[in-house]
Amino acid sequence: MPSYGCQQILIIPDLKLKAVLEFVCQESNKLANCAIYYCRQLYLKTGQIAHRYDLNKLLKTNPHFKALYSHVGQATLTSVAESFQSFKALRKLSFSGKLDQRPRLPNYRTEKRNRQVRDAVNKAARLIINHCLDNQIKTIVFGWNKGQKDSANMGAKTNQKFVQIPTGRLKDRIAQLAETYGIKFVETEESYTSKASFVDLDVLPTIGAKPDGWQQSGKRVKRGLYRTANNQYINADCNGLCRLK
Repeated sequence: MPSYGCQQILIIPDLKLKAVLEFVCQESNKLANCAIYYCRQLYLKTGQIAHRYDLNKLLKTNPHFKALYSHVGQATLTSVAESFQSFKALRKLSFSGKLDQRPRLPNYRTEKRNRQVRDAVNKAARLIINHCLDNQIKTIVFGWNKGQKDSANMGAKTNQKFVQIPTGRLKDRIAQLAETYGIKFVETEESYTSKASFVDLDVLPTIGAKPDGWQQSGKRVKRGLYRTANNQYINADCNGLCRLK
């Protein structure tokens, strides 16, 4: 089955075009926020989820809708409706125990930050893919621990920075690009890779299921340096990477 992607193009418009584009984006964002407000209130008061047809009928006289071409306004409202439908589906999975985290109601748009995050994720993923292509690397192994941010304990400030990193988006984007370029993508758990000694063949416990009495043979003595059981010193990142498979 073919896969399709889209590419974001950076343009440098003249002042007139820039004014038009900014106006259209602002009106679309304001329309979306109006729709989100209605959907949130409807759900909080009745437990119902609005359909896209409901939003189109309700907001077709909204000044922000009227400022746009009708198909543009409809597309904006459809995206809002779909986000609430996704919330409904995730909530159902959460209640059935198939989803660890409790989903949150879609919130009002902050498009500037979203664009910055999306741009950063795309650039980071592209950098990795280009490195693989340039060096004929055929496999990418991505260390991933489900729910790893929930148990982060690196201090309040560091925790806040860590949980804001969209690692899930980055993983998905790398996987998408890897498929496009014929690169194998492997997702693997990386719990305890920084503690366990590859040289001493330490067993890697699964996160949250460490056996009683388990203890690593070596120790990370400082940033970037790991000491094995027989006092050999190796690069700490290499020690961790060797355990990923």
